[in-house]
Amino acid sequence: MPFSQVKQTVKILPHGFRKAYDDRVVNNIYFDEPGYVKLRENRDGIAVRNKLRVRWYGENLTDEITLEIKGKKNDLGTKEQFKINLSQIKNLNELTERVKTASRKSDAKVYPVVINQYHRSYFVNSDKTVRITIDKNLKFFPLFNKGLSTSVEELKSFYSRIWTESPSIILEMKYSKEAQGKANQIAQRLPFRLTKYSKFAMGLQHLFNQSV
Repeated sequence: MPFSQVKQTVKILPHGFRKAYDDRVVNNIYFDEPGYVKLRENRDGIAVRNKLRVRWYGENLTDEITLEIKGKKNDLGTKEQFKINLSQIKNLNELTERVKTASRKSDAKVYPVVINQYHRSYFVNSDKTVRITIDKNLKFFPLFNKGLSTSVEELKSFYSRIWTESPSIILEMKYSKEAQGKANQIAQRLPFRLTKYSKFAMGLQHLFNQSV
């Protein structure tokens, strides 16, 4: 289904969905551990797990980025956020150390594995209890084959290189535990197949297949 049609479908849902913010480009750097522990936890559906990512908005890498620690316990998710000033960081090693310190995982053997980028549209229902995001133009760039000495300036230059692209359009609903019933009603009106999807996992899969 075309992106424009997906957005129109959301606009005519019950509960009065409307545009919440201007569309924007979202970028993430995801971190994993040796042996791709986080990737395996995701694929195996481990009930209690967390994920580390650095996020920023816009077409290019900016100096102000945000570390997000996303936790999952069964169907409930949590998120912590910490600001990081990239202008004070020289390379991927220093970025990784800053991520480990902020996330209270100073002993963890984490490292950056993939960058992704996508265009996101935001919608919210009339009482602001359910949000829907729609993502398109998914792109991925590998970091698992880069050394931790890779400079921030080289990281910025990746945006002029060839990315691996996915034609997927991703619709996601976000809501509190209290809004579960309403979210279920809305989901039943969506003419799409509901499935598990992780941009982190799919990005690595695309890049691993490309490198074979």
